[in-house]
Amino acid sequence: MDSWEVLINRISLDLKDYEETLESERRLLGEHLSSLEEELFKGTDLEKLYREAKTLREKIPRASKVKDRILVTARQRKAVQEKLKRSRERLRKSELERETVYRKIGELAYEQHEKESTKNPEVEKVLAELSAYSEGKKQIDNELERYQRSVSKKGFWKNLVETGRVAYLRVSRSVLQRRLQEMYRRAGAALCTAEIKGLEGTAFADLQRICREKDASCKAALKENEKLLKEEEKIEAELKNLGGGITYQRSVKALEKTIRVDEQRLDEVYRNLGEAYCEKPFKEPDKKTDSIRQKIDDLEKKKSEKNQHIERLRAAIGIKRLADQNAGLSERLAALEKSIEKQQREAERLKGIVAHNNEEIGKLRKVRGQEKTLLQEPEPRKPAK
Repeated sequence: MDSWEVLINRISLDLKDYEETLESERRLLGEHLSSLEEELFKGTDLEKLYREAKTLREKIPRASKVKDRILVTARQRKAVQEKLKRSRERLRKSELERETVYRKIGELAYEQHEKESTKNPEVEKVLAELSAYSEGKKQIDNELERYQRSVSKKGFWKNLVETGRVAYLRVSRSVLQRRLQEMYRRAGAALCTAEIKGLEGTAFADLQRICREKDASCKAALKENEKLLKEEEKIEAELKNLGGGITYQRSVKALEKTIRVDEQRLDEVYRNLGEAYCEKPFKEPDKKTDSIRQKIDDLEKKKSEKNQHIERLRAAIGIKRLADQNAGLSERLAALEKSIEKQQREAERLKGIVAHNNEEIGKLRKVRGQEKTLLQEPEPRKPAK
């Protein structure tokens, strides 16, 4: 019996494999049928399933293509953003370097301009405002130096006032110093591209050359930034269009869910189409359909044989179990019948005793007479006359 159970389990595993293979073959048949001409299915029970399969076959690749395009575009945007970040850093670095060269040009031009006995009219025009600020700073420096020398030589209140004046002058000088740096930068920017005669081969000319190189580098970086910004805007617009106005991550998740649901439904439709065709084939469209259907029929036959074998084994197990049960019941029945026979004999014996006792009771009742007179004493007998 145990070997029968083992065999049933083994055949059940075979049946599971057959069922999985059948599902695969039905799906394969349905997929093949859905690729055939629509004319073959018009007016048949399979037309609805065929149309649904065809719709899903067209819908899933479209959704996958949109999803892939979104992911590619998102990667492109990330690459452009990284390029833009590097380009901005280069632009920022070039601008800082150019600003430094501007200030150096402004400072050098002012120093040379102050040393020259004959003033260059082109440089004079650019440095006019710078000269005014520089003169103002010199005046503050002179006044500050004068106050600092005289503070300790005067009385307390005078020193207090002049100490306040010194603090004020220091603040004014600091403001002018920062302003002068800006003026140097502005002057350098103006003189960077200016053609000034008589400066060929000088440090000023070298700074001009460096400045022009930095300026060209800034312009190139700025042009690259503008190009990358336009590219980023274009990609953003494409992502927005592909995603239907929502973020591309949410759009991709929605598309993946739609694709997953449609693929599951398409598998189901393929299986239903293959199964429906096997149950009610309208014709054999081609050799492949006939070949797949033959495989399905063979598997169905083997599956039926396996199921019959399992039923036979289960019947044998049932017979053995009932036979064993009957054997146990027969022993109990024999014992019970023997016990009943013994009890019947005992009942007959008891019946005889009861009958004998009843007979004796009758005789004794005759002797006893009436029960109510048992306690009365008998009257004495009168003598005869």
